[in-house]
Amino acid sequence: MSNVTETGLFSSAEELEQANREAGWNLEYHQLMPGPFFSGFACRAWADSLVMRESFVSSLEVRGEPPSDMTAIIIPGKPCARVTLNGAEVTEGRLFLVPPGAAIDAFVLGELEAYSIYLPESVFQEAARCVDPSWHDRRPSEALSLRAAPQRVDALRRELGMWLGGADSTDDLAHQVRASNFALKVAALTLENECDSEFEQAYRSVAHRKQLSLAREYMDVNFQHAVKMTHVCAYAGVGLRTLERVFQHELNLSPSRYLLARRLSTVRRVLVSSGPGRGVIKRIAIDHGFTHMGRFSVEYRRQFGETPSQTLNEVRLPLPVSVH
Repeated sequence: MSNVTETGLFSSAEELEQANREAGWNLEYHQLMPGPFFSGFACRAWADSLVMRESFVSSLEVRGEPPSDMTAIIIPGKPCARVTLNGAEVTEGRLFLVPPGAAIDAFVLGELEAYSIYLPESVFQEAARCVDPSWHDRRPSEALSLRAAPQRVDALRRELGMWLGGADSTDDLAHQVRASNFALKVAALTLENECDSEFEQAYRSVAHRKQLSLAREYMDVNFQHAVKMTHVCAYAGVGLRTLERVFQHELNLSPSRYLLARRLSTVRRVLVSSGPGRGVIKRIAIDHGFTHMGRFSVEYRRQFGETPSQTLNEVRLPLPVSVH
């Protein structure tokens, strides 16, 4: 990628997923709510770093991990709906540090604009050691939610915005220094947040966070078969009313609607990677827990704005079909 700002638009989660994979991200996107999908981006590369602005107009579940040799710093804008990353709710004055290989489990429930910078791990580690020489012995292995004064976070966001929009020098050394200085600022925030307990209180309670996680875990393993909510409740250790309240509060969805969206999204992934053939759609639908083809077709069109046959015949992307 050259030292120019590149832009693009995506009209499906599969297109966005493929673009991320080409950039080294191992992410899966699942559309949760019916309606049109839209995502746009602008990115610019300097030396070994990448600055990006992304926008989403949809409700998505995102899972995966960043490139194995890169540290990601993500600064959300002001969302118009609820957004969480690894259990931490996006609020004013927050940004996220995602070390190499850290798991990402995020929900974007509405509109969101986010700025991010991806640095070589070595750059961030060197910056962190400058702030605290003992950093190497306690560097995080999981994504961190960092809190700071809103003005401080806004300044970091504006800095990334200027990188994207400015006609800067193409001197790699100058950009390496700039990236290192940015990493120093975030490393300092990381140390300031070491005693911040809010990350563990992202949901109304740790118990609710655990209940949601267990329910999704059960659905992930069993969604290709008939799933009874009584079994989900037993696995999560809660009653049905509590489970419904947790899902509604955290995801704006009922448990059954989440399960349906998970199934539909996975069917779409398989259709995208399949070739046309007699009975393909019916076979794939049955393999993922749908037994009534009429209802399946109606729900599919409601979710994605097109029929299963349109997806099968018109979309051609080399996507993997494995699911968690």
